[in-house]
Amino acid sequence: MAELDERTDTLVRMVNNKVDLEGENTEVGSGVPFSKLYTEADGSEKCKLYTGWFFAALSGAILPTFFFFIGPIFDSFGGENTPEETRDEIRELCLILGCIAIGICCTSFLQNFLLESASASITAKLKTRYLKAVLAQESAWYDQTNYLELASRLTKECDQIQTGIGNKFGMILYSLCMTASGFTVAFVKGWTLAFAMLGLAPIMLIGMGIFGAVMQNRTAASMRAYGQSAGYAE
Repeated sequence: MAELDERTDTLVRMVNNKVDLEGENTEVGSGVPFSKLYTEADGSEKCKLYTGWFFAALSGAILPTFFFFIGPIFDSFGGENTPEETRDEIRELCLILGCIAIGICCTSFLQNFLLESASASITAKLKTRYLKAVLAQESAWYDQTNYLELASRLTKECDQIQTGIGNKFGMILYSLCMTASGFTVAFVKGWTLAFAMLGLAPIMLIGMGIFGAVMQNRTAASMRAYGQSAGYAE
């Protein structure tokens, strides 16, 4: 039992040392331009992507318009209107808000459906290209690369590509358009308060930049460790 534990500890130390060495020799910043990920897209897939991006931008731009109608709902309770007039006014505003909500629901559904469909189709082609490129390598390439982790890395990296060109890029457009629309609504409804809140923007941008850099490094490290662990398991 003691001999087995000693062998296990030795194996764990060897694996950890190899992980550290491979991690030091791996360039985290290596990659391809983002536009290269769309080279396998055909006409129908590009149409789905463009349409999905449009619906993503539209969903983000519509959402802040809720504030144009929420305020009048609260103001209607303190006016000089009769209860019947207040009820009719609130009913009209709620009907408008309901129509906006249905519109956002439809655009969000189309956004996710189109982007997920197009990204899955593009990623399937990339997997085929990936596998063909690996099989076309010379034998010396396999001496320098741990071939046991290729299958897991192919799956993991292609999943990351599918998420990046599909849902995440749509969410970026959604967030940018929502931000632009929110600033517009804020300056229209109350420019003084909007200017005061705008002073917090640099702090938020710095924090988001730091968070994005940390997430990028962590994602690269997790993908590297995922492939290594699969190779060690084999």
